[in-house]
Amino acid sequence: MKKVIISLFILFAVSVLSGQEANLWNNIRNSAYTQDNQMYIRCETIDLPNAQTELYYLSDNEWEFAELTQLDGVTYEAVVSGNPQEDLYCRYRTEADTIITMMAAFVPNDDFPVQLSQLGFVVEDAIGDNLEGEENLDLTSEYFGYSDSRFYAAMTNNSDDFPTDSGGWFPDEYYFYIAGIINPETVMQDTVMYGMVYCNIPFLAEPGLYKISGDTLNLDTIERIGDIEYEIDDNQLIMACNIEDLTSDENFGDWPNLSNSIGLQSMTNLFSAGSQEFGFADLVNVSFQKFDQYVVEAFENELPQISEISFTNLGILTNISCTYFDANANFPLVAEVETHHSDGSIETYELSHISVDFSAPVNYSVQIPETDWTEFVIRFSDNGYQYSEQTVQNTSAEETTLSQNRLSIFPNPFR
Repeated sequence: MKKVIISLFILFAVSVLSGQEANLWNNIRNSAYTQDNQMYIRCETIDLPNAQTELYYLSDNEWEFAELTQLDGVTYEAVVSGNPQEDLYCRYRTEADTIITMMAAFVPNDDFPVQLSQLGFVVEDAIGDNLEGEENLDLTSEYFGYSDSRFYAAMTNNSDDFPTDSGGWFPDEYYFYIAGIINPETVMQDTVMYGMVYCNIPFLAEPGLYKISGDTLNLDTIERIGDIEYEIDDNQLIMACNIEDLTSDENFGDWPNLSNSIGLQSMTNLFSAGSQEFGFADLVNVSFQKFDQYVVEAFENELPQISEISFTNLGILTNISCTYFDANANFPLVAEVETHHSDGSIETYELSHISVDFSAPVNYSVQIPETDWTEFVIRFSDNGYQYSEQTVQNTSAEETTLSQNRLSIFPNPFR
């Protein structure tokens, strides 16, 4: 491995440390389940020309992609399917230029082997960009995941196998397939990288978890510190290591670390039997794996409550406000005011809010361009088919007169 490889990892660590307090996915929140068992999930994220954010959710033990739609500004929404009787696991992935930041994919069953669909897609890599070696050293994609006790890494190549040497009784070359891992908060102190390594040089190197010290790769700078599990299926290499074997190494640093993350970069190398030197072949873009996820625990839905309704006549406008509270911390899919008039006409206006913390009461308000209404109905729904409503009469004294809370069940408009 050339010095530039670990240097890239160090630069990545610096960028992570300088921005570790920044969160790419803010105010993540969800609705209740609709009649179709769909849930709406929103967050605020970065909106840059070269940044792309994606949402994935766990369904039948496999990670499914959910398309994000920009609602306004930096607010994005996705619709996912789930079972209200089960916990729902979701995670975000953002790719900006050459760095990927993502919530690592959780593997609930903590088993091995696993399928690629159980891991999180990290990045694709161009075909034919390996600097040395044959197609087996040409990486095409990378995946990552974790369980309660394991880290999982997978890579695919532009071949149908992962040979460990060039063949024959006395091979000229030996091949290394490395899922490189760093602790971004300690790598600058000691320049140590770790890797799940698939290789086989008789009496010298075998598959395992390795510590790589310094900024070059040779047989003197690598130390085997643990076992790995591995499986090869055509062009897929899947590996797993015990988290404790990695984090208990004296050079790894505290775990969990402050950013609750690791840096990941898969690469391939070849070792020349003649020169006894390593050559760099290929690598994928670096990624920042954050051990966090958005979990919606199974719940029985309680309809939202409406309180503190008020209105003010502003001459040609009426200002209407109220407080919304949802015991399940769901945001509403419907938040509206419906005004009724003496001639039988009806107008509908959307309520707006500032706070997005739906674990607490949230104020909603709207200014409507009318004052001659006879009554208005405030209506909320967190699932799109069951509604909480309150009606307010327009009295001559301009005092708020409330009707009783009312529950309505309408056809599902999201169906």
